[in-house]
Amino acid sequence: DNDYYKFDLKSDDASVLYVDGAKLIDNDNAHGVTSMTGTKFLRRGVHSFRLDYAQQQGSQALILNMNEELLTENRFAH
Repeated sequence: DNDYYKFDLKSDDASVLYVDGAKLIDNDNAHGVTSMTGTKFLRRGVHSFRLDYAQQQGSQALILNMNEELLTENRFAH
């Protein structure tokens, strides 16, 4: 539906989320597990998403939620 969607990106080390070609969340650089959020108005239909991720030494984490729901690969087409 046409609405605002809240994205929560949690990662250990660098992650950046782009929606429809625009950077929405910039959680870049080496760091421990850190969560950042971004909100975007989306119209009903197909949208492009790009998630860049880099892992350095230590712990690993990469979690993406949309409106409090975990986004898994079955929600995406490629």
